[in-house]
Amino acid sequence: MLKHRKIFPIVLILTLLVLTTRCERHGAGCGSAQIGTINLAWEPSTDHAVAGYKVYYGTSPRTYGPGIDVGNVKTFALTGLIKGRRYSISVKAYNTSRHESDFSYEVSSIAK
Repeated sequence: MLKHRKIFPIVLILTLLVLTTRCERHGAGCGSAQIGTINLAWEPSTDHAVAGYKVYYGTSPRTYGPGIDVGNVKTFALTGLIKGRRYSISVKAYNTSRHESDFSYEVSSIAK
């Protein structure tokens, strides 16, 4: 358990660093014309224990940043992406104890 506590802040900091520098490499930051969105929809789980969902995404297959807790919904707009870039996306369900399912099938899409 102690090892996870030491690694988590480092992973989070690296993830935030990557997310904040994506647009800065191309100039003075992302303008509104460069910001993209991917609209997601999924079939809700039939398991009555499901309390919500987390969306995971990244620019490489099966390589995601921290999940976004979207609650107990079946659609979500993934915003703040770089327009024209391909993203790999997967969803996990979780129960009231916050235990997560396996990843869903991965999909990929280009931010528009």
